[in-house]
Amino acid sequence: MSKANLKQNFAVFGDHIYQDFAFSFSARNYQETKTFFEKIKQYKQEYFIIICVKYEFYTYLFDINFTSKKPYIYALCFKKRSIFKLNLNPFMRYYPTLTQKLDKKSYFKAFNKVLKSIKKGQSYQINLTQKLKLRTRIPSFELFQLLAKEQNAEYKAFLQSEFGEILCFSPELFFKIKDQKILTEPMKGTIKRGENEILDKQNKHFLQNDHKNLSENVMIVDLLRNDLSKIADEVKVDKLFAIKTYKSLHQMISQISATLKAETTLLEVLEALFPCGSITGAPKLETMKLINKLEQRKRGVYCGAIGLVHKDESVFNVAIRTLERKSLKSDFSFGVGSGVVFDSKAGAEFKELKLKSSFLKPLKQDFYLFETMLFKYGKILFFKEHLKRLFYSALALNFKHKKLLGEFKGILEKQRAYQDFTKLSFESFNELLFSKENDFFDESFVKSELKEAGLRLKLFKNGDFEFEFFKIKPSQSKLLYLSKDTFIKDDLSFHKSSLRDRFSNSASKCEENLCYDEAFCDEKERLLEGSRTNLVLSLNGKLYTPSLKFGLLNGIYRQVLLQTQHIKEKTLFKHELFKADELWAINSLRGAVKLNLKAFDE
Repeated sequence: MSKANLKQNFAVFGDHIYQDFAFSFSARNYQETKTFFEKIKQYKQEYFIIICVKYEFYTYLFDINFTSKKPYIYALCFKKRSIFKLNLNPFMRYYPTLTQKLDKKSYFKAFNKVLKSIKKGQSYQINLTQKLKLRTRIPSFELFQLLAKEQNAEYKAFLQSEFGEILCFSPELFFKIKDQKILTEPMKGTIKRGENEILDKQNKHFLQNDHKNLSENVMIVDLLRNDLSKIADEVKVDKLFAIKTYKSLHQMISQISATLKAETTLLEVLEALFPCGSITGAPKLETMKLINKLEQRKRGVYCGAIGLVHKDESVFNVAIRTLERKSLKSDFSFGVGSGVVFDSKAGAEFKELKLKSSFLKPLKQDFYLFETMLFKYGKILFFKEHLKRLFYSALALNFKHKKLLGEFKGILEKQRAYQDFTKLSFESFNELLFSKENDFFDESFVKSELKEAGLRLKLFKNGDFEFEFFKIKPSQSKLLYLSKDTFIKDDLSFHKSSLRDRFSNSASKCEENLCYDEAFCDEKERLLEGSRTNLVLSLNGKLYTPSLKFGLLNGIYRQVLLQTQHIKEKTLFKHELFKADELWAINSLRGAVKLNLKAFDE
């Protein structure tokens, strides 16, 4: 048993949040598993016990001598719970990177092997799965809430512990036990929602009457009836082929209930039912052997179960629609599958995989990328550097950019002699850049009657781009406000986009000359950036700027000053703002401006 150092001292399961963590325990083999469930029985009266069962838990059922390298089942014990309510950050931007996509070629290859096995009579139905991987900078619990808004499933779960992170959005009940009554609701049969009410009704009607989906569902119902009969009496089907509707799809479910035999333990229930037939196929044991040969990878929590045990009640989901990762630095994995029967079509099954994973796609919101530059002497300051940043963002966010690249390829090939300026002082270099024509000004392809102006370059998703000039309004304030709002990084924090509403209040303050800019810190009071500038602090005679890795925009002037070695990157904290000998706000439009600090509570 361990007093785990949880990154977050809570868990979510279903409609409740569980808090006041006490301890955890786990199992890796048969003997440890017996001890594990003895502890469940011992602690369930006092604690709310969240249990996570990996798919590989089944291995000890086949081999009593099996020992896993890592726990295949673990429990987190909490002292209290309350109703869970979504608390969404309105400024959170979800735009993940798929680091491993669904592989159509390998899926079709495995699918053909599945059909051969079915034709040989080795199985009636095989649940064939693939894994994709994604990367996001959004903190895990923020991501959980954001996706729960899109997929607010009845049996959702959020676990963050020494065993890893799990964000589960499962709509499927594995089993529920209350007063010796057991209920299970296998889910088999899927179709997307229609684009309008008429098409939606048509899709729902099709699902209710489609021979393939009905066959899949009834096979799993028969399998679960058989599994339940090992541990229960009075097994009956309460519902057959009912439809549940979610935001992006319709799902077919059936419901089976039974009365557990006297003295049946939770371990015996899992030994009889696990893993759920809806994510294996039928017959279960032979099909699971085929799955191991076909997939040749561990499923992990995906296709396992997550549940709650408290007093005489147990509720477990089937851990589908589940994101899992081992650490904060690793990518999330997400498994997705479908049931393949003798008349299944590979193309249709692969479409089902894409449909089931569709809620992971970036949230739909139109925006553009942009760069704000200084136009002077008929040229553009740091045009090359601005273009490089714009292309980096375009690649990361899947914006078309060939047209823009073709237009300004020559600018990108220009060489910079950053080393020639290292001996100049910070302030002398700043004066040189912004008061005299110099080699950091690049040729402009757009003209203006204004001798000095701001120039905004916008890049749209389809690859179109445009320039617009604007007058630079002088700022009369030399104050830097310290915001009371906590800055939480997201997938667009590192990119300059039109989605800047988190800075709208700061922009108003700057516009009204209440301050030159407003500085932000994260939840650990690390200093990040201003709403329109990067920050430079003079500490003990050296100039530092906050570290990029915590979620700030890599400003162009910041990049240049690092290249010329005038500043160094460092993890800085809020209290160091008050200790700084001098404080500058920097950007490539206005240069470096020395400021005085004003805390939000002054």
